[in-house]
Amino acid sequence: MRKRHNSKCLSLVCLALITSLGMVGVGFAAWQEGLVVQGTVGTGNIDPVFTKCELAGESCTPTRVQGDVANAGKSLNITFAEAYPGYYAHLTYRVTNEGTVPVRCETWVSCPASGLRVEHSFPVAVLDGGSSQTGDLMVYVEAVEENKKYDFTAELIFKQWNVP
Repeated sequence: MRKRHNSKCLSLVCLALITSLGMVGVGFAAWQEGLVVQGTVGTGNIDPVFTKCELAGESCTPTRVQGDVANAGKSLNITFAEAYPGYYAHLTYRVTNEGTVPVRCETWVSCPASGLRVEHSFPVAVLDGGSSQTGDLMVYVEAVEENKKYDFTAELIFKQWNVP
């Protein structure tokens, strides 16, 4: 009789435990239903732009070259008026990271007109948000038709600093 009493007691404890765990589950589900978690994750933005382009030197006067920031700061338009063989111009430009994510920038020069040779240098560096870096464009006029207008474009190529 004692065994039967123990097994009856054990069955009753197990039933109470299962019922208790079920109630805890129902209570947790009811609590979870009313809980709403919202959040916003800000990762920053990438926005390097050309902020200036100016003539640093040339082989003659009056000035025959002009550099303008264009395309919302994403490119430079370089225009030559009355170019002649032997003429050269040195332009400097500034790239500023107006975003918040550090970037690695390069410049790319579109194919200039036949007879123009363009050399450009921009230090390979990481630009933190708000920082700037200066680059150089050297343009040499070799074999062109005189008294004509020539132009080309320099553009920014950039990527997040930690992307290979």
